[in-house]
Amino acid sequence: MEIAHLTLQDLGKSPYANADQVTYGTFLKVCENLMPPSDTRRQLVSVIFKKCAKDGQMGKLVLDQLKSILPPEQFEEMVGFSMTDHSMGWKDLPSDWTSNVIEGKKRRRTRLH
Repeated sequence: MEIAHLTLQDLGKSPYANADQVTYGTFLKVCENLMPPSDTRRQLVSVIFKKCAKDGQMGKLVLDQLKSILPPEQFEEMVGFSMTDHSMGWKDLPSDWTSNVIEGKKRRRTRLH
């Protein structure tokens, strides 16, 4: 957990790269796998959620990880809709939360160039 946290911090300070939805989604997965359910874990997830939204990186991967790690009430409180509402997805989130997300083939092409 410490390595993942330090890596995320270093990435935030780097002039060469920025955290993207894969970074945030993977960090949430690490939290789920390495931290037992607790207030500490919920608080950490909340901080990561806010940073991810501020960075405009709230993509499908992050949303899926939030659904996996959070209790339904906390998920709804954070994102504004129920995790059982299958008609809502990451594209329904506020645009400033998703403004820098690159999905699918476009993401792969961007990395290759």
